Amino acid sequence: MKQKRKTTVRRVLAVMLIVLLLFAGILSWNYLTFSSRQLKAQAVSLPPLDTHSIFERFVELIKIRTVSTPMSRISPDSELVRFREHLIDSFQQLHAAIYLPNRKRLW
Repeated sequence: MKQKRKTTVRRVLAVMLIVLLLFAGILSWNYLTFSSRQLKAQAVSLPPLDTHSIFERFVELIKIRTVSTPMSRISPDSELVRFREHLIDSFQQLHAAIYLPNRKRLW
């Protein structure tokens, strides 16, 4: 009985070792034969940032008093509209990159 148990344990260990070696072989094969599918892109040069100007724009935005208001109560002369317009005027390139030019405004 003891001898039978030893051979069973040895067989299980041998099968586990074979599976482990097979798995390592498959991983090695995939690593060696893998080729990147990433597209080649040229580097984009960005203009230098004027951090002082950006800081001043944010200071102006912080000065505008914005209070949570239901959409039905927002009027064209409300502070939220003023905040949005100032944000669009201050960061025109960013706004143009994010929003389509013919997109409707919410307010």
